[in-house]
Amino acid sequence: MKTLKSTLQILSLFSILLWSCQSTAQRSKIRNASPEDIATKQTKYQSKRLDLSDNQTKQLKSINLKYAKELEAYREKDKSEHSYEEVQTLKQKQNQEVKAILSEEQYQQYIALKNENQERLKKRREKRMKKGQNNQKQFQNQGK
Repeated sequence: MKTLKSTLQILSLFSILLWSCQSTAQRSKIRNASPEDIATKQTKYQSKRLDLSDNQTKQLKSINLKYAKELEAYREKDKSEHSYEEVQTLKQKQNQEVKAILSEEQYQQYIALKNENQERLKKRREKRMKKGQNNQKQFQNQGK
């Protein structure tokens, strides 16, 4: 009976380790994307959703690249050197530049897209945290 319990604990540990390695690899893939890759992907998505002209798409890509590079510079610094407020200020500047190239209707759609994305990320984060808490509880219960 003891060997079965030990085997189950080892299997549980192994599955948790495997899960954490996989999710870490996915996150590092996103984090390691170059500013150019980020700007290209972002612009392609926005251009499609906002029905932009070729000229607007070109201008938007330039803005997205500029701010992707600035955000990368923030990430490379020591985390304590920049604050949430600084990043938010940077994003507000980006929004103002984007507003200058879009029509009023397109800008409203742009803001709606940003809000949708923030909400989706928030839900994903909450789901990950909840899943992590459930895994921790399962592991603790198996040890009893």
